[in-house]
Amino acid sequence: MAVDTKHILKVIENPEAFGLSSKEIQAEYDKDNEVIGVEGNARERIILRLIDRGFIRIRNYPRYGRWTVNVNCLSDDVKICLQRWASAMIDFGVSRYDDVMLDLLEKKLLIIIEVLSLRI
Repeated sequence: MAVDTKHILKVIENPEAFGLSSKEIQAEYDKDNEVIGVEGNARERIILRLIDRGFIRIRNYPRYGRWTVNVNCLSDDVKICLQRWASAMIDFGVSRYDDVMLDLLEKKLLIIIEVLSLRI
């Protein structure tokens, strides 16, 4: 699912697509007295919960030629998804030398998109 804005807004717009309910999202924001949609503690808890469930979050920093990919693990399925994504990005015209920071829950790995497009 492509996101043209903040990831949390996509989750708030369509919580069921992410296995959540509007009540669950509101409850997270209420814990910290935050306005729904604000990028604070509630947003972090919600995003981390989704990543822990297997969702992959990808952010692009074009000014720096860098991508950040948040995943919970590097299972075979995740590796296949990342390989397909990287190949598609190169086909789309992204520099094959862009950095990709794989941000797993327990560690971070830095790799270039070309190597990721081949295999991990």
